[in-house]
Amino acid sequence: MKKLSLLLFLSLSIVLGFSQEILVGWTFDNLSPSSDTSVTPKVIQSNTNWGNGTLYADGTNGSSDYNNQTPELNAFNGTTLNDPRTSPAASKDLAIVGNSANGKSIVFKFSMSGYQNLQLSYAQRGSEKGYKKEEVWYSVDGETFTYFDSLSNTNSSTYAVRNFDFTSVSELNDAEFVYIKITFYGATTASGNNRIDNVIFRANPGGPDIYPPKIMSLSVENPTTLKLIFNEALNQTIAETTDNYFLEGHTFANITCSNKTVVLTPSPALEEGFSYSLIVNNIEDLEGNVMTPDTQSFSFGTDQQYHVSNIAELRSKWTRPYNPDSVKHDYTKYKLTGSVIVTATNDSYRNQIFIQDGTAAIVIDDENDKIKTILEIGDEIKDIYGTLTSYYGLLQFVVSDVFTANAISNYNEIEPLVVSLSDMQNLEYMHNHQCELIRLEDVTFVETGTFQNGKKYNLKQNGLTGTGVWTHIYGIDNLIGTPIPTTLVTLTGVNKVSYDNYYLIPRSDYDISTTGIEDFDNDNYITIYPNPVTDLLTATSNNTNFTITHISIYDINGKLVIDSDILDNDIKINVSSLASGQYFLKIYNDNKFVVKKFVKE
Repeated sequence: MKKLSLLLFLSLSIVLGFSQEILVGWTFDNLSPSSDTSVTPKVIQSNTNWGNGTLYADGTNGSSDYNNQTPELNAFNGTTLNDPRTSPAASKDLAIVGNSANGKSIVFKFSMSGYQNLQLSYAQRGSEKGYKKEEVWYSVDGETFTYFDSLSNTNSSTYAVRNFDFTSVSELNDAEFVYIKITFYGATTASGNNRIDNVIFRANPGGPDIYPPKIMSLSVENPTTLKLIFNEALNQTIAETTDNYFLEGHTFANITCSNKTVVLTPSPALEEGFSYSLIVNNIEDLEGNVMTPDTQSFSFGTDQQYHVSNIAELRSKWTRPYNPDSVKHDYTKYKLTGSVIVTATNDSYRNQIFIQDGTAAIVIDDENDKIKTILEIGDEIKDIYGTLTSYYGLLQFVVSDVFTANAISNYNEIEPLVVSLSDMQNLEYMHNHQCELIRLEDVTFVETGTFQNGKKYNLKQNGLTGTGVWTHIYGIDNLIGTPIPTTLVTLTGVNKVSYDNYYLIPRSDYDISTTGIEDFDNDNYITIYPNPVTDLLTATSNNTNFTITHISIYDINGKLVIDSDILDNDIKINVSSLASGQYFLKIYNDNKFVVKKFVKE
């Protein structure tokens, strides 16, 4: 009788159908006006009468971390388009603003439990210099996103409705959580924007669950860990039964099930570059629906043909032009097996890390937070997996697999490539040295005043003037607000491209030094010992014209850790409280200073 009732229910469902209803939605009515940019939230809850969901723009759940001080998030006057309510009025929309947010993503998270046939619609408009393209991705775990579709925007002052139909994506049906990501590309100015309003997700209420569980993804976390994610919660006892899994040549030392996730420990460990087939059978959901055999083919790591031993070889894999007006992806996964040195880090922007070896340099892009090891300048690392992306002319190595290895060694130094301002105006030359640590000697700043965050500064060298330094990427706290030097300086930093313009990006204030100080700083005048040091560091001036008046110590990332006024030519500094690592000691004589490098053991 139960089976007959169920068949009758299904038949009625097919004949009558289920009406689609609003599952979750955002109208952004309560956002702050555009004049109040500092409080535009990075996490926005859905309308209380339209389901329960959250919009993320804070770097979590697969989203990007937007800058509220630039700002990259804002709110303008909204629209009534795509809003099924008759009131209230249009109120506010959500605006993604500025070319600094190109490639960034917002993510909507909500539940599809009891629902199927997801559809998305929203109103969109943009400025002439705003985003030209939107990509839409989906995920059921907030980590692995699958590309769904894209659209090109005809930017105008008129709103248009955008529609995306996910009914063909069965894995979203009845999913505990769904993550829909929208990525924006193509803004050409700091004011270019893309505005969205009345974001509505609709779905059909589901009937009784008569469908067996399905494997949505299989990932190789490491040589001894396989992770299976199903579309629904499983019967734990059956999911942890060894006989339900077969991997030729391997047994399973351990199997654990938690809700929709099964973790397998193969024994012996998997070998990189080999292909495998895992057969899964008899797994049940909580309603007792049993799956038929499912074969999952996979490989661990990458094939040997995609192993590269150095950065130059990695860069050579990109065979397309570096287009300053677009973003292009190569989804081939490579393994960088050779050792490389970290030359710069930027936790505040996509977790970027600049690396260099004896052949070339590249920037690691880790927007999805795959690198779990805290890396510092001077760390030597290897065995990184990733794909290549040309981001408006900048070649990036986008991390694809979780990286947790400790640094091979610390405190390694890369000697900067000395370039001229003339070199920096030569795009071909600078392209050949993209992302390298570079140095400009004997240059002057054209502008005067104090350093401001996010501003580009013109430089002059031997009568040539050109844009050469960009301070805002790394948010240098101990540089912003300080006087711009009016004398000759030496600048050190990484070489970064943006829209066919190359910039030297300093990493801290110690990357900007007055010319002549380093000539003055030699063992005949200033001596520090012992180096490496454990507790007491001695600094001695052997020049009667250089009386030490002040000392400052910075860590490798430019953070001030010790600061003290002194009037002597022979001083002892207690550094026992400092963590092991590389540091910079600035020894001042009034308005002059000497920089000495030392290692704390």
